[in-house]
Amino acid sequence: MTATCPVCKRKFHKGKTNEFGRLSKHLWKDHKEYMRRKIKSGQRKAKKKKSELRPIDLEFQAIDDIILSQMGARQQIPYNA
Repeated sequence: MTATCPVCKRKFHKGKTNEFGRLSKHLWKDHKEYMRRKIKSGQRKAKKKKSELRPIDLEFQAIDDIILSQMGARQQIPYNA
């Protein structure tokens, strides 16, 4: 199996060493800015995805609020054990 560098298209063949390890070492050594850019873009995507609320989430929140308000209006029966 062969791994190819996405930046410079250099090929890493399977030999005595793990080709994916060699590719990772090559990327960090020769294309450090590319790797940092990929990490930061992933962090931005995760942050954006985390901050967005889907419509179904908003609906669930509204249902939970209704249920909690109805439970608060009821008189709680004391528990004697």
